[in-house]
Amino acid sequence: MVGLAEAQVPNLDRLTRAELGRFIDDTEGRRNLWGRRRGGVRATEQLREYALLRASALSYREARDFARAAREEAACARLLAELPDWARW
Repeated sequence: MVGLAEAQVPNLDRLTRAELGRFIDDTEGRRNLWGRRRGGVRATEQLREYALLRASALSYREARDFARAAREEAACARLLAELPDWARW
């Protein structure tokens, strides 16, 4: 897994598309990255969604579709703002 340990999340903004893909694969089926921590299930879902959107934004940028990339990045920013402090990188 890409540096993922309990209560420690890699900086998803610094990962490549391949690394984001590994993070997405590694978190699939994991309900709570923080064991039984309250709010962990929702935070895990948000992080996975963030990684999906971030990978999509990188793909759009490579394709020079900057408008779509910007929409994905705006969605990432909204998700990041909703994450609890303990779930952020």
